Amino acid sequence: MSRIRLTALFAISLSSFLSSPLRASPPPCSPEALLGFADALYAQHDDYRAITEYERFLYLYPDHPRAGYADLQIGRSYQAGGAWDAAILHFEALARGARDPVVRKEAAYQVAHTHLLAGHYGEAIAAFSAFRDRYPEDPLAAQALYETSWACIYRKEFRRAARIVQGIPDASRPEPAGRLLEALRGAQSIPRKSPPLAGFLSALLPGAGQFYTGRYANGASALFVNGLFFAGTYEAFDHGLPTLGGVLTLFTLGWYTGNIFSAVNGAHHFNARAEA
Repeated sequence: MSRIRLTALFAISLSSFLSSPLRASPPPCSPEALLGFADALYAQHDDYRAITEYERFLYLYPDHPRAGYADLQIGRSYQAGGAWDAAILHFEALARGARDPVVRKEAAYQVAHTHLLAGHYGEAIAAFSAFRDRYPEDPLAAQALYETSWACIYRKEFRRAARIVQGIPDASRPEPAGRLLEALRGAQSIPRKSPPLAGFLSALLPGAGQFYTGRYANGASALFVNGLFFAGTYEAFDHGLPTLGGVLTLFTLGWYTGNIFSAVNGAHHFNARAEA
């Protein structure tokens, strides 16, 4: 009897299971939806979550037509988050190894652009130059020249920046370049003093570099004090006082060297005030 009950219970359970609708598993996320979600995070400046979703997209759909775009977006997300080194490394890897030549080109440009954003102006100039050598006919080559001029401006190389902007062909010159060129022409007319020349003048004659930079009181003081020390040192040795002469020589060298550094700093201060 117990066997009959067990058999009946099993039959009822099986019938109930077969008659109930099967629960469908949730459909997998489509590549478009996943990429759209990553883009939404990027637009909201949620950079590191965006990177995770772009990487998920590349893991699930490595051969998708928009895989190159997702890879570039990883670098842009690092860039937007201020992770300059990570962005540069990512773009450099893409510029070397991406299958799509368009992705390689954009990544090469972004290497230079990221250096500029990071304040690595020398590296930016070199990277933009390498980009132009590699893609001389590409429309981005003109933009690379324009951004190179900004790197020069940040380095206070105004004449060089003006020459670069002037070298951009009119047909491909970015719209703001004309206004930038006018500003650079104005900047070139700002009076400046050469720090090396100021130091050289003060090395020849203490105080001369200070006079050159318009710091007349400092120049007169440097000339007077250094003159006293030179005279005192000479008199000490001339009167057979080598110990005193040696001590005065040390002081003389200190004041003489300080006079040179003072002249160089004076030129830098003059230029900073002129550019303010």
